[in-house]
Amino acid sequence: MQLLGLLVVSAYSGAMAVGILKLVSLLVPLRMAGAELEVGDRFLFSEEVFELHHPVPVPEAIEVPGLPVADSHRAPVPG
Repeated sequence: MQLLGLLVVSAYSGAMAVGILKLVSLLVPLRMAGAELEVGDRFLFSEEVFELHHPVPVPEAIEVPGLPVADSHRAPVPG
């Protein structure tokens, strides 16, 4: 009986989570565009997740629909 309860609660929770995500996705995108994922945090926010001990080239500015392209959004090249 407890196993049946576990299965019912798990199925209900999963279905509700998917339903809520579908509703939210109608209002805002849940995933970044592929071009945004390619350039990452360094280009979009002028930040790096991990500080590396060697210089990493800044990606060239690309046009991403819905995002402004400006040099002020680019991180300075270390070194």
